[in-house]
Amino acid sequence: MSRSQRHLREIRGVDSAGQILVNGQIFVPADAAVSFKGPIADLVLVQNVAMDPVDLSVEFKGYDTPFAFTSVGTALPAGLALSGAGVLSGTPTTVAVTAGVQVRATDATDSDVANSNLFSITVEAP
Repeated sequence: MSRSQRHLREIRGVDSAGQILVNGQIFVPADAAVSFKGPIADLVLVQNVAMDPVDLSVEFKGYDTPFAFTSVGTALPAGLALSGAGVLSGTPTTVAVTAGVQVRATDATDSDVANSNLFSITVEAP
C-alpha cells in the first residue's frame, strides 16, 4: 500500500445518539434538530383512578439532549401533569373529553422545538 493510499483510510462509526465519528472527531448530522416520531394515540382514562404513567419522550428524537417537555394547546385534564422529562401521569378528577392536547419537546440549547400531533384525553365516569 502506498503512502497516499494510507492517508485515504479513515475510521468511521456512529454512536447511540446518531453522532458520526470520523478519525476521532464527532460530527452531528445536519438534521440534528428535535423531531417528532409519533403519533401519540388518544387516551381513555377513568375518573379518580390513577393512570399508568405514559412516557411520551420516546416519541421524540434528536441529538442535543436532554429535552424539556411541556404541554401546549389545550390544557391537560384536571389531576394530570406532564413532567419535564416527558412522563404524563396523575389521577383525573373530572369527567371530560379534552381534545387538542399537544406535547412540545425543546432541546438542551433551547434552539430547536418539535410539537406532537394533537391528541385527545377522555376521562370517563367510574
